[in-house]
Amino acid sequence: LRHVVGAFIGVAGVILLMWPEKGLAAAAPWGLLAAFLACAGSALNLVLQSRWAKGEDSWILNARAMSVGAALLLLMSFVGESGATTAWSARNVAALLYLSLAGSVTAFLLLYRLLRELPPSRVSLMTLLFPVVALFLGWSVLGEVPTPRGLLGCALILGGVGAALFNLRDRHLS
Repeated sequence: LRHVVGAFIGVAGVILLMWPEKGLAAAAPWGLLAAFLACAGSALNLVLQSRWAKGEDSWILNARAMSVGAALLLLMSFVGESGATTAWSARNVAALLYLSLAGSVTAFLLLYRLLRELPPSRVSLMTLLFPVVALFLGWSVLGEVPTPRGLLGCALILGGVGAALFNLRDRHLS
């Protein structure tokens, strides 16, 4: 029950943090559908990887997943971005390298390692922390000022994840 309640609190924090300024009616329906499908795909990936990939090498799993993802993104870019130009500035290349190496390769290697050690319900709580990291990076790197609603959302996320993982009776992470 503690895990479920903590997860719901964390999800409520993400909703509060990400809620559009002009309300839900201002959000693009296709964007909402894409976000929902991404979440569903991520959840399915966590369950399948934890079930079938216990004995697999993390590097091989990562290479397979990244290859499939790259192929799908390339196909989608041909369909949806015809004629789009790319600005190859040093800053853009650095961002691409960071997202590729830290945000994808390293993150997924760690994810597959965690899935060997922990149940997917616990590992999935980690994804609730991504918006908190994004808000912190936006503030520290780009000078964006967090809104009070954003800070409250982050507090709910951290509190929910903490409640889901921390066992007060035993005083350790469960």
